[in-house]
Amino acid sequence: MKGPCPDAGLRAPASRRSAARRALWQAAGLSLGVAAALGLGRFAYGLLVPGMRTALGWSLAQAGAMTTANGAGYLAGALVTAAVTRRLGLSLTFRAGMILTSVSLAATAVSGAVAVQVVLRAVTGLGCALVFVTGGVLAGRLAARSGSAAPIGVYYAGGGLGIVLSGTAVPFVAPDRWQLVWLAFALAASAGTALGWRAAMSAATGTPAAGTPGRAPAKTDDVPARSHPPRPLEPGEGVTPP
Repeated sequence: MKGPCPDAGLRAPASRRSAARRALWQAAGLSLGVAAALGLGRFAYGLLVPGMRTALGWSLAQAGAMTTANGAGYLAGALVTAAVTRRLGLSLTFRAGMILTSVSLAATAVSGAVAVQVVLRAVTGLGCALVFVTGGVLAGRLAARSGSAAPIGVYYAGGGLGIVLSGTAVPFVAPDRWQLVWLAFALAASAGTALGWRAAMSAATGTPAAGTPGRAPAKTDDVPARSHPPRPLEPGEGVTPP
């Protein structure tokens, strides 16, 4: 009889380490979505308010309306994310939110009209919510697979990264160049979308993203919910005879 393989005890820890590294890489990709959604889509506006007020002649009430619209869009997005995810799946909802955020940031540079800016701030908030909520679920799955909470920490660190980047870049731009800043934010969000695209797909399905080490068994948990309940068993079906 063949004895146990002497390397069997070493393979399991190595496999767990590989899974942990893979989960961290994927969480880092997802964190770029949080950096764009929260750091650029939500909080960066406060840094641009003084310059936009001066350039566009806004009152305090008008400037505050932009923040209110962004919060309302975020609230609406958070409330509908579950329904959207049931139809599109986690990774597609995450990626759609990233695209929506990037496009709305770019459109913010087009017009200084108050009504247009209010609508765009609301749309940006909606996209941010889709990213933040679904990304948190994906990060939780990565943590469960790797047996470590580190992927969750890496994911949420993306918000701080976006705030730091926007906070260090905006002060060096002249107040009347607010449109240039929004375009730069849109480009940064687009880059984050491109880098986090594969990470969102692999985090949802359990497969390694391109460029990450190791392999994992494929899963199919990123599919929309079934529109019809499963067929009930017929009498005697599925019963094993004694």
